[in-house]
Parts: sequence; structure tokens; C-alpha cells
Amino acid sequence: MTEVSKRRRLKYMPVGEHITYTVKNKKLLFLNFSLRWLILNKMPWLADKLFHLVINERIVDYPFVHQNISLDGRGRILDVGCYGSKLALELASLGYETYGLDVLEYPISHPNFTFVPGDICKAPFPDDFFDAVTAVSTIEHIGLGRWGDPVHSEGDKDAVKEIARILKPGGRAIISVPFGKGTVVYRFKIPLHRVYDLQALDALFFDSGMEVKKIIYAVKKDDIWIPVTLSEAENIESGKVVLADALIVAQKRMDK
Repeated sequence: MTEVSKRRRLKYMPVGEHITYTVKNKKLLFLNFSLRWLILNKMPWLADKLFHLVINERIVDYPFVHQNISLDGRGRILDVGCYGSKLALELASLGYETYGLDVLEYPISHPNFTFVPGDICKAPFPDDFFDAVTAVSTIEHIGLGRWGDPVHSEGDKDAVKEIARILKPGGRAIISVPFGKGTVVYRFKIPLHRVYDLQALDALFFDSGMEVKKIIYAVKKDDIWIPVTLSEAENIESGKVVLADALIVAQKRMDK
């Protein structure tokens, strides 16, 4: 079976929403989608006992992207790691010529959207092709192999360099990654994602051909996300659940 046919067999894409529900007791993780829906929508008295609301970092990631695109509905945009995200569809719906790139198939179509299967470390696009590139909660996974991409310790840095290559001079990369005390988070010896500190962020963009123009930090406090200073964000310890985010705008140098 080819890799493409494997992708096409995927029938369910869990779209990452800002607000979701999770079970209070890990013993209830077995509940399938249909049973969860039934409880949440038809049995509010039981839902309140079994579930609690979770607000993830997308609540700040997506508005940050829209605030910093600055193309007024015109231009060619690539969304890296589009699987499980509605961002590419939002951009396409606003009129942008939108592309999505992922190792997993994106099953939703739109007249302004083109899905391209592939690895961002070997992006199948020519030099200077995009006006903007977005990578929301994606760079931290690249090279760890969790989502079926090739294992490579420098995968995140290679991805940023490829993003710079396919951007037009002056084009913007809008990137979000987990931030705080730098580490790689594991579960059952499987690497889930990286958490970047300031030194790791500097290394990520060093010699990439891009200049960082803006970084803002956000943390989760009492189940809500708020913007904070660097000093407040850099001591956060994130595990499987991301508790602090760095949101970055970088621009390709005009001489590249």
C-alpha cells in the first residue's frame, strides 16, 4: 500500500477547536465520540459530573495569525501542519490563495484551497513562492516522528529554513510554539513536542534567512489565556498540556 493510499484511508480528522471538553476521570477515556456527544448534548446533569471545559492555546494562536497577515485578502499563503486545523479554511474563506502542507491528508476542500501532501523539511514548492507562511503549533513536532514525519533532531530548524526559502523577500512567517522551560515532552517514551526557551528560539531562527520582528507570550491561568511578559512566561513548566505559548512574526530578508 502506498503512502498516498494510506492517507486517503483516513476518514476522521479531529479539528482542533479553541474550547473543548475532556473527562475528569482518566478511566473514562474509553468513551467514543458518539457517547460523548450524547452525554454532552442530551444529559447536562451527567455531563457536568463527567467533563470539564478546556481552553487550549488556539484561542490566542488564530487571532494572532489574522492580526499579522496584513495582506487584505490578497496573496498566496501556506499553512504548514494543516491537519486537524481550521486555519487554512479560514484563510481560504477570506479570499487568500491558500495552500496546506502536511504528512496527513486534509479531507476538506475549498475553491481557494490546495492541499499538498509532504514534509516541510523538503517543501515541494519553488523559491520565493508565498507571500506568507503560517505554522501554528507545528514546528515543535517536526523531526520527532510523532505524526509520521521522518525522525531528525534538527527537523524544526530545517523546517524554518525551508519556510524562509519558499517565502518571497519581505514575506512573513507567523509561527507559534510552546514556550517556557526548554525540554522535550515525552509520554510512554514517545516524544510529543518540544518546549522552547529564549535560547532555543534564537537557535531556531539563527541563519534561517529571516529576522524576528515580533514575539508575544501568552500563558494559561485559571483556565483562561492571557498575554504576559517574557519574565512571566519563561519559568512556566509545560508537560503534555501546553501552558505557555510564544507567538512570532518573522520576515524574510530582502537580500535573500
